[in-house]
Amino acid sequence: MPTTSTTLCGSATPSMIADNHRLIVFTSKKGKQGTEGLAYQWDYVVETQYGSEGMADGSCPKRTESKPMDSKAQSLVLLNFFTSNPSQSWACSNNSAPLISRLNACYHASAKRWPNYIAVDFYMRSNGGGAPLATDIANGRLQCGHDNIAHCKISSASAPAPASASSPAPASASSPSPAPAPDFAATSPAISSSPGPAPGPLNSYY
Repeated sequence: MPTTSTTLCGSATPSMIADNHRLIVFTSKKGKQGTEGLAYQWDYVVETQYGSEGMADGSCPKRTESKPMDSKAQSLVLLNFFTSNPSQSWACSNNSAPLISRLNACYHASAKRWPNYIAVDFYMRSNGGGAPLATDIANGRLQCGHDNIAHCKISSASAPAPASASSPAPASASSPSPAPAPDFAATSPAISSSPGPAPGPLNSYY
């Protein structure tokens, strides 16, 4: 999806889907936006620090290359939540309630915006709902103000009252733990263990 065909600011997403345009490629090299039509990542995305340096409780530091997390000149928010040295045991302990706690901290640090993308290691490993639950929460908040994207599909007559956009996401949920998966599994949505994956139009986990 070349930059000439989309504004990359959220409102373009429905028309992109209607035109069957599903892929946006970002580049970290600014010159390629002019020469190859690729979107320069830092014009569109703010991103948290990846690795152990970004893991302090209650904080949401930005990645060095990123504009400040509360910069609204960039419309997409990428949340990284993984240690510098991949650890399955760490993922099992932290990919649920601690991840959702970071979701809340970064919501406030990012000018009250929920992340469009959540990057973790070992996404299928957790002692709770894991990265899929965190993604469902963020999608629900982004789409309809509910704590889970599934609630957005319920008719307004029967749906529970939506959560306030400023209220924190629940710290835990009763969703069963996903079954363990091989290291760095690749399935849909895209999953990656690399720092700073390129963002796209809707909320997903990596």
